[in-house]
Amino acid sequence: MTALYVATERCLPPLDPERPPTPLGAYLRRLRRQRRYSQQLLADTAGITPQYLRQLEAGYKPGSNRPVEPSPRVLRALAEALADGHPAEAEAIYAEFIDLAGYGPLPPPPPPVAVLPAGSEERRALLRRLIEAELEALDDPLRTAVLRLVLEALPPGETT
Repeated sequence: MTALYVATERCLPPLDPERPPTPLGAYLRRLRRQRRYSQQLLADTAGITPQYLRQLEAGYKPGSNRPVEPSPRVLRALAEALADGHPAEAEAIYAEFIDLAGYGPLPPPPPPVAVLPAGSEERRALLRRLIEAELEALDDPLRTAVLRLVLEALPPGETT
């Protein structure tokens, strides 16, 4: 295994020591080193190749000098791997990754939604109001007929 890893490393084009890493790459490398993860371990945990992790830390693809643009899915996997089972930490790392990768800051989470118990009078009334509002806005006769059937099937409830 060691011989294969060394052979693979020799096949990779060298990184330019004069070129500084991108802010995302520097942050990723700093987090990885703080947690004492090897590139191999972090790559395996995140489900990417060590070569791709190396490119992410550098910020460009060796040989072509094209920038590396990781997808949000890859950034999420790296954040979760670096957080080691701590969801709040993973979210904080992911938000920083998204910002540094140029996707912009994450929007704030939506406010909590009140869940009405199934079968409750409030839930039936809300559903009835939603269907009635949809009926007012519709001009499609088929959808209107279907929604009227659904509305008729609902148990009676307050509509105000």
